[in-house]
Amino acid sequence: MIEPVREPVRGKSLRRRLARAFVWVFLAICLVCGGIFAVTRFWWFPWLGENREWVAAQLSQSVGIPVGIERLEADWRRLRPRLRLGGLTMHVGGREALRLEQVDATLAWSSLLHGVPYFHRLEITAPGIVLGRDEDGVLTVAGLRIESRAEEGGDPFAWLFGQSRITISDATLVWVDKSRDAPPLFLTHAQFSFERGLMWHSFELKATPPAEVAEAIHLSGEVKHYDTASPTATIGRLQVMLDHADLGSLAPWVDYPYPSQGRGTVRLWVDSDGSGTVDARADVSLEGVETVLAPEAPPLRFNRLLGRVQWQHTADGDAFGAQDLWLDTGEDAPAEPITFSLALRRESDGTLTGGTFSASLLDLPMLVRLSASLPPGVSGDVSDVGDARNNADEDAGENADANAQQPEAKTAVAAFAPKGRVRALAFNWEGSLVEQGKPIVPREWSLKADF
Repeated sequence: MIEPVREPVRGKSLRRRLARAFVWVFLAICLVCGGIFAVTRFWWFPWLGENREWVAAQLSQSVGIPVGIERLEADWRRLRPRLRLGGLTMHVGGREALRLEQVDATLAWSSLLHGVPYFHRLEITAPGIVLGRDEDGVLTVAGLRIESRAEEGGDPFAWLFGQSRITISDATLVWVDKSRDAPPLFLTHAQFSFERGLMWHSFELKATPPAEVAEAIHLSGEVKHYDTASPTATIGRLQVMLDHADLGSLAPWVDYPYPSQGRGTVRLWVDSDGSGTVDARADVSLEGVETVLAPEAPPLRFNRLLGRVQWQHTADGDAFGAQDLWLDTGEDAPAEPITFSLALRRESDGTLTGGTFSASLLDLPMLVRLSASLPPGVSGDVSDVGDARNNADEDAGENADANAQQPEAKTAVAAFAPKGRVRALAFNWEGSLVEQGKPIVPREWSLKADF
């Protein structure tokens, strides 16, 4: 007969001691937390409600700018203390830059550990906030420049976006862009939210612009890192949605490569990895599109423009393309969408070293009509457009002959009247396509297509 193994008495005693110690530690923690909660609720928090000057001083020290409070009430929101602030003001350069009539601030318990007021939730109701951009391109909020203020003793934006959650409801926003001398843009019924995560921080803005500009504006995105000194080092993604937008009415506040008209819906996504690579794609559904590529060129018109356009910038070059793009010029519009892509490879100094162009479909009669709207003289590649504009007066004499021959070339092409479609076009080349402002045959090239 096998007898059961009996556990040593010493083992039982050790486990009992550990269990008893765990219980006492747990009770001690509960006692400490309960004491902190009781002191906070019945002494410290009522004291805060009666000492708004002290609260304003603590906020001023944390934010880095003078803060004033006209009214202060303290109560509880579930198990979190809450401050109701009225007439909260912030001063910049001796003037009142921002006034918030109603702010509900639910404190985070981590404030006790940090010794600095941090909030679990900030709720701001019906504020009027002036946003803008200074002459040097720096963004501003209520007169405060969004840049490092460490030398001035504090960064209000670093503190603000260090909070767990921020909501702004029924706000009136005014956008003032001093860098382009544009008129103020008023956005009403604005709703803003910000939520701080462990790695990524999300935000969302919905607002109503003037009716002649768009029906609604919706911005949302996520940010992992934002550097005010170097925006290209930003790691994040942005989504912009414009409903029934008018491109012409947006022109005072938006930089277009060429003057543009049209109305419709735009969905834009932008991704940045922080190393200089930027991906942008847009779904557009526009009607009455019109753009002018040069003052002396006839406008380029589309009854409707529908599809997705894409652009990518990397250290090795740029890529541009479209996917399922419908181009309705009003006559002989293609019965199927077009997909094309253009990729340019560059050296670190910007020198073009090669590229590829592909297209699913090219309608030759349409290309002839569109060529009539091209500038009379085109020199350089895509990256040289800005330099060409700046040096237009210097190059006028050199390009005069080419400009004079350009209309004749267009007339000859139109007289030739090519018909038909080219499918599965693929063009690859090595080397530059331009030398001293004139097109040249690349060093190596290949072309494939179905006619």
